[in-house]
Amino acid sequence: MGDNGLRPYLHARTRAIFSRFAGVDLILSALASRNPAPVLESLRFDNAAPAVSGLPAEEAEMVLHRHFILRLARAIPGTSDIFPLFRALVMEYEIRNVALFLKHGTDGDELWYPLAPGCGMFGKDVFSLSRDTVKHLLDDSCYRDAARIWKETRDTSQLDAALETVHCRGLEQAVARIPGNDRVRIQNLYLQRTSLKFALEALRMQRSYGADSRQILSRLPFPAEQVRNEIATLLDTPRFEHPAEALPRWARPRARSIINRRPDLVPRNPDPELGLADLSNLEKLAANLMLQQYRHEFRVYGDGYAPLYCFYYLLKRELQNIMLLLNGIRFGIGPETLRSELIA
Repeated sequence: MGDNGLRPYLHARTRAIFSRFAGVDLILSALASRNPAPVLESLRFDNAAPAVSGLPAEEAEMVLHRHFILRLARAIPGTSDIFPLFRALVMEYEIRNVALFLKHGTDGDELWYPLAPGCGMFGKDVFSLSRDTVKHLLDDSCYRDAARIWKETRDTSQLDAALETVHCRGLEQAVARIPGNDRVRIQNLYLQRTSLKFALEALRMQRSYGADSRQILSRLPFPAEQVRNEIATLLDTPRFEHPAEALPRWARPRARSIINRRPDLVPRNPDPELGLADLSNLEKLAANLMLQQYRHEFRVYGDGYAPLYCFYYLLKRELQNIMLLLNGIRFGIGPETLRSELIA
């Protein structure tokens, strides 16, 4: 199938899946009945529903990953224009494997994320090799700097930052290869997502761990100088009078609109020292904001590749909501608590 035929095929397939995403009411109904089957059945993919009931959280997450991410990967030919972007998106799972190996080795009962064909080499088969062999493979890969930093520092935050840099650079290179208007749309979405993500990471490093601005700005892999400058300004702001002010400028009007509709996202007693909602609430606000953005782009644009980029993040959020439901059933979490955690 050529790229001209692939676009409408992916367009139809992703929209069919998206149309069956579970809403808040269905998830809360499943929680009340302590039966996730209606939610899981709504997400049948290739005539199969993910069998995760009763599994421990880590195993359930792996089943969902195989059921959706790997099946989606098989629908995208490795020779297509979009495949490098998809490979860069799912690189996050290889990165989780690499981080797990560096921090813990292969001595335990680790659950390695399976990788789709052509989407990385550091999967379960590689980690069955000797530790020294894996280290040599890492030294010859894009993860060499991250492995060196871990060896020298044993600092988790520095390792995470180095791996984040690898992922960001991989995404930026893949997006640059997308032709036409899709490239511009995806670049804008990428800048929006990373500016939100790094703004919250920067504030957490500063206000939760006491890191200074220079250290923070040198550690984060900013995609553009404008993003760096704006986050530097946020770090220099001693107090935020409204939660939206702690976000990048482009996000503030939309954040205020979301807060007006969802006042539960703003705590009633903000930390007086910080002058903003606690960071977990800001993260929920940012997640809601980007979810709206992805939904809009996914629905508005036709069969280009920008909607597939959006669908990937919409699918990830749906899987996260399913995990919240499964954990809610397992640990007896009430509907109001779960509702406050859902991003939908």
